[in-house]
Amino acid sequence: MAKIVRMPDLGTTVDHLAVSNWLIEPGQTVQQGQPLLEVETDKAISEVESIATGTLLRVLVDNGEEVMTGTVIAVIGDPGDDVEAILRGDSPPQAAGAAPAPPVAAPMPPAPRKAPRPAAGSVATPSPSAPESAPDAIYTWGGETEPDCRPYERDELLHMYRDMVRIRRFEEKVRLLFLEGIMPGTIHQCDGQEACAVGVCSALYSDDVITSTHRPHGHAIAKGIPITALMSELFGRVDGCCKGKGGSMHFGEMAYGMVPAIATVGSNVPVAAGVALAFKLRKEPRVAACFFGEGATNEGAFHEGVNLASVWSLPVIYVCENNYYGASTPVTQSMRVKHVADRASAYGIPSRIVDGNDVIAVREATREYADACRRGEGPFLLELKTYRLCGHSRRDPKSYQPDPEKAWWTEHEPIGRYRRAIVDAGKATDSDLKLIESEVEQEIDAAIVHAQAADFPKPEDALEDVWA
Repeated sequence: MAKIVRMPDLGTTVDHLAVSNWLIEPGQTVQQGQPLLEVETDKAISEVESIATGTLLRVLVDNGEEVMTGTVIAVIGDPGDDVEAILRGDSPPQAAGAAPAPPVAAPMPPAPRKAPRPAAGSVATPSPSAPESAPDAIYTWGGETEPDCRPYERDELLHMYRDMVRIRRFEEKVRLLFLEGIMPGTIHQCDGQEACAVGVCSALYSDDVITSTHRPHGHAIAKGIPITALMSELFGRVDGCCKGKGGSMHFGEMAYGMVPAIATVGSNVPVAAGVALAFKLRKEPRVAACFFGEGATNEGAFHEGVNLASVWSLPVIYVCENNYYGASTPVTQSMRVKHVADRASAYGIPSRIVDGNDVIAVREATREYADACRRGEGPFLLELKTYRLCGHSRRDPKSYQPDPEKAWWTEHEPIGRYRRAIVDAGKATDSDLKLIESEVEQEIDAAIVHAQAADFPKPEDALEDVWA
């Protein structure tokens, strides 16, 4: 089925963009996700990925030509397709997810509250593979060993694998929907950081609570919010997790233990302290886990929130997903301490550095800290060394990430590492994991079809769910 390619909204202050260079010529084949052309934005030259696999049938905008976002710039399909009919609308192109998807089973419910497995041992703090003080350092961390799956049962391992794949595939689908011009709003994705979300959330009880950031998709999926509710929220539909009013940066649902995400950097840190204070005052054995990036540790809200949690000994785990860049600024240019975990000593709380691309290591460290929080020994700071394989936001070309650095982290990305570990440990076969991947594809495709057909909120709904 042919697809039309539109100029994506990659500019931050302009709505007209120029084609710099077509990377594929008419008549050549292209794979979905392969760079198709380069576009000049108000900030940089950005590559635009192909939204489909097929033949580039026609280019409608030449190199150097400037057009408005949303303009049709090319057609991809099969060699025999009637391009003129497609452009006239006689043969409508297929939108992402528009094809009927097979029925999908109900989303997995949150894990039941149960005593977690005794820790397999403390998580050692690995040594960095390159000196992080050097301005041109290739930031690497861990990766010398595969996740240790041996202490875990097959069902637990496959549940975590499914959630990691769900996060990656969700992000990939959303990016393509945006490139097609049918996904509204903005997105900040977490490709490459799946082990952080799944490792932490899999170690929590279903009634524990997390707070998140402007990059919340993975956290929401790992905490158990149904994919249909998340996709509907991205499309602004009434059955979204926030009734279509929040969008990407405000994912959340208290019924699943997730405070709607707070987009302002660092602002969720004191909120997590407040949640943990409520647990303590009610004498409930519950834990708050607060996700944030390394850039948030330079904000006043971080220092105030962590200090308050320390003074009151609150049951909260502060989880720093250190992906080495605050937007496009390397961490070495924004703080002098070598590790975010070093900052915990200022507040008299324990901290740990963990390979954030090892889902088992993240789970074990979180579980140990969560158990301690329930004994009244919190708070704790957990620094997860990880890396985002995508840009900071939908408009980010990632040109600030050195190629050798990107290559190292791509080789050590968390899903591939975990997949190999499961198979090598004899817990599942390659066929078992491929079946999970296929089921996830069907689940997400079905969620897209559902979201595109769901109702929008009514104008009067703006007056509901308002608190002041």
